[in-house]
Amino acid sequence: RNLAVIKRVYIKDYLNLYNIELEFDIGLNVFSGVSGTGKSIFMSALLSAFGFGEAKSSLIELNVTNLIL
Repeated sequence: RNLAVIKRVYIKDYLNLYNIELEFDIGLNVFSGVSGTGKSIFMSALLSAFGFGEAKSSLIELNVTNLIL
């Protein structure tokens, strides 16, 4: 079975996310924090990279790899 896995996300100028780069490991990745720290804004930016929402940033890059189970 093939799965697409996000390895890296780079977001530039998306609302209050001015320049953010994240790298992910295989498995469960959890975003937590107090109210107002940008979790929902980050998820909106990530969804817009896949076409689920309006792209309001100057740049969003995704590195995606296939994982074979």
